[in-house]
Amino acid sequence: MTRNRLNLQVRKAIALGLVLAAGLLFYHYGRSYWTPLYYRLMGERSVAEVVATLEPTAGAAWRARCAGHGVAFPPAHITLICIKDRRTLEVWFDGPPAVKATEYSLTAFSGKLGPKLREGDMQIPEGTYPLTALNPNSAFHLSVRVGYPNPFDEAWAAEEGRTNLGGDIYIHGKKATIGCIAIGDAAIEEVFYLVQAVGLKNSRIIITPTDFRVEEASDSKDAPAKVRELHGAIAEALQAYSTTPMKEGV
Repeated sequence: MTRNRLNLQVRKAIALGLVLAAGLLFYHYGRSYWTPLYYRLMGERSVAEVVATLEPTAGAAWRARCAGHGVAFPPAHITLICIKDRRTLEVWFDGPPAVKATEYSLTAFSGKLGPKLREGDMQIPEGTYPLTALNPNSAFHLSVRVGYPNPFDEAWAAEEGRTNLGGDIYIHGKKATIGCIAIGDAAIEEVFYLVQAVGLKNSRIIITPTDFRVEEASDSKDAPAKVRELHGAIAEALQAYSTTPMKEGV
């Protein structure tokens, strides 16, 4: 084999590798672009269709957890608690007393501790939010919309003259995120199923930078007054949710 021919093959191999790498990056990070086209071509799914497919897995898991805690299925109200520095999402059946049903690990994270202030800051919001929509055709497998911004966010922004607070915050699957709560496909299937069973109006999420049930905010003295006010409200909301361990096997 001549040197020129060898060099040509090397260049072709490099070019092919770059094309494949670009394709993988687009598949992973460009899901919001190609997934809508996929669903238009293949047909969108309804919430009912997705729930039916999840019944043998997520449905069975939630019925078992409820039975283990002596809670009727579906529970009347649920609260999700996302603890940013621990990278966890807890699921609680609201009481009294409130019961911790399970916990998931976040599969991706963006931004830093602290509230979301504007579009593009990559921050996961902090506060108490309703869950406002179920998306069975998400670019990230399945997703549940978080009702950000809430009235506190909007009032704070108005005081400071901030506009364009951002939005489209979701709990979703996969392992990538920019300001959303990614928990992987298996976990979002369970969360999606539970929220539809309980009902959006009976579901909410508390997003906190740290677990104020057991520790104080590290920036409590130096943080701006509004951040201290926000964290105080979050800490108060968390008091209804004891840190008592879950029952084994549930």
